[in-house]
Amino acid sequence: MTPDVSYNKNVEYYLKEIDFYEKKFKKWTGRADKIVKRYTDERDDHSTKSQFNILWSNTQTLAPAVYSQAPKPNIERRFQDDDELGIIASRVLERGTSYYVDSDEFDYSMKQLVLDYLLVGRGQSWVRYLPTFNTVKEDVGEEIEGAQVSEDIADEELEYEDVVVDYVHWKDFGHSWARTWEETRMVWRKVHMAKAEVKTRFGEEVADKVDFITQDGDEIIRKKACIYEVWDKVAAKVCWVCRDCPQELDELDDPLGLTGFFPCPKPLYSTVSNDSLIPTPFYVQYQDQAMELDELTARIQGVTGSIRVAGVFDSSVQGLESILTSGYDDKLVPVESWAMFAEKGGLKGTIDFIPMQEIVQTLLSLYDARERVKQDLYEITGISDIVRGSSKPNETATAQRIKGQFASLRLDAMSAEVQRFGRDLVRLITEIVAEHFSPETIKKLSGIKLLSEQEKQMLQGQMQQAQQMAQQIPEGAPPPPMPDEDQVTLLEKPTWEDVIALINDDMARSFRISIETDSTIKGDQEADKQSRIEFLTAVSTFMEKSVMLPPELQPLAGEMLMFGVRGFKIGRELEQTMKASLESMKKKAEQPPQEQPNPEAEKAKAQMQIEGQKLQQNGQIKTQELQQKAQSEQQKTVAGHQSDVAKLQGQQVIEQMKSQTAVQIKQMELDSQAQIERMKLEAAIQMDSIKENTVQREVKDTQQNDQAITQLMHGQKAMIEALGQIVQSNSAN
Repeated sequence: MTPDVSYNKNVEYYLKEIDFYEKKFKKWTGRADKIVKRYTDERDDHSTKSQFNILWSNTQTLAPAVYSQAPKPNIERRFQDDDELGIIASRVLERGTSYYVDSDEFDYSMKQLVLDYLLVGRGQSWVRYLPTFNTVKEDVGEEIEGAQVSEDIADEELEYEDVVVDYVHWKDFGHSWARTWEETRMVWRKVHMAKAEVKTRFGEEVADKVDFITQDGDEIIRKKACIYEVWDKVAAKVCWVCRDCPQELDELDDPLGLTGFFPCPKPLYSTVSNDSLIPTPFYVQYQDQAMELDELTARIQGVTGSIRVAGVFDSSVQGLESILTSGYDDKLVPVESWAMFAEKGGLKGTIDFIPMQEIVQTLLSLYDARERVKQDLYEITGISDIVRGSSKPNETATAQRIKGQFASLRLDAMSAEVQRFGRDLVRLITEIVAEHFSPETIKKLSGIKLLSEQEKQMLQGQMQQAQQMAQQIPEGAPPPPMPDEDQVTLLEKPTWEDVIALINDDMARSFRISIETDSTIKGDQEADKQSRIEFLTAVSTFMEKSVMLPPELQPLAGEMLMFGVRGFKIGRELEQTMKASLESMKKKAEQPPQEQPNPEAEKAKAQMQIEGQKLQQNGQIKTQELQQKAQSEQQKTVAGHQSDVAKLQGQQVIEQMKSQTAVQIKQMELDSQAQIERMKLEAAIQMDSIKENTVQREVKDTQQNDQAITQLMHGQKAMIEALGQIVQSNSAN
């Protein structure tokens, strides 16, 4: 906040503001003291008057109805869009703030100020930023004329950071006079400090000037000084002043830098008008009925005390006085002169009691009158009997619901005011965490895994180096180590520098992040279960429907699913996981489909190989048989015609050539037949693959294969004819 340089106030001015406030609020302070004493039932020791403490009863009923648990921070991106930086920054702030809101000190402070709110009509808390430092000493050596001198230099190192929520007693809080809270320019609180605390905070000189008075006792150890901590919004500074010192004890320029400057939210007010911030306690609205209840209770006590067994009896009749005093259960009392006793009318004629019917009727009338006053009081306070847990047996559920709604009309407004105060208190804590905590503390509080800019660059360099090494290593060698999937996933997320920059930027944080709280009233477990079931049902139904959509509409279905998830409050916990799953499915869908092998083609190919092997084996067998036959014929010819070797030499050569030629022809025929069968099988496989594309191409390829086979057969035939001509020419020769 920018201070007004022309605005300069001193201690005297601040003390005058405090005195003016105390003068204006004197009546309220006196009334509040009486109400607190009535709540704690403080009375004179000699007082025997009975009272009906309806104030305690109502307060104990309203306190858990308007506040029963600490608010849960609900920090999320303001606009429900795909803003990953806003999502992570919101989670970081929510976890950091939740740590301090979940503490016992926060809950205890809320319960104390809610009690002040219900009793005196105003409750307040105070937020403090409390860093803790360690003193680190460093030795510095310096040479002076040949001598080495060591000197310790003390430096402070941040050890711990904390946000403290202090409960401010209703007597210790004050503010400048204003009609509404928005017009308030100054707030203060009384801080009661012992002498040792004053010395530590302001120095020994100030401690000697300040007067220390007893606090709730005469013991010296309880003597404390009253220090005023004044926050001046116009001057944008904080001053500590005391009535015993003419000078300021300390002064700081806007130490927290909060949006509203004040370290406290708007107080919890019971009933205020637009002309003054002096609250009217709730008890004032029904104090007349409460006093009437006390009077009726006192009368009931007096009437009850007068109801007793008392009367007179005839003393001439012996033994009558012992009937009611000695206890004659199942026994008879002897009476002398029975005839005379009977003439007097027996017991009815000798004993007479004080009439109690009128007194009992009066007592019943008093009880009835007190119940009627209580009903009037409940109408004023808005507490119906169903809220107190009592109802009539013959009442219907509708009647009980109407009673509960009658009470909730005012209870809802009161609980909403308490929730508003809790939300403002959470916003102050969040702002302090965002603007004053160090990045290291924020990282520890959130526990979220992110990379810094330097770590991200190093990881990217490692991935590039690993990819380059993978290209250079020979085939079969193990690949170089690559970063795991978690590290690769972190590369796609924002860095800590981006998150901290958004958190520290007050304007950007306000625009992109919304800070709210859950209800301070104890939640309904059945309602929470129902919301979870509704969420799971909606998501599962949508996913079943989206599976049937064509692939081109799957991205749209994913965005629609995320749009629906963001609408559920319970879906915030699963949003990141579902988003990661959709991204993984999208990447998998973008990968080209792998070609699946054709079972029929594989089967035909295997059959072709088997047939080719059979043909080759048969050809080898036939070739061997022809060779053996040729050799046998050759041996027979040589053995039968040894004498006519010269004559038959030419004929033998011819026969040999014929045999060789026949073998070659047969071998060529077998090879041609095997090659033709192999080509037919290959052509069949090609035809099967061609059939999957177009019929026209299949026909064309089949014709080309037939032509090739025909040409090959013609070539084989021509070769056979040529060999036949050669054989004929040799025979002729």
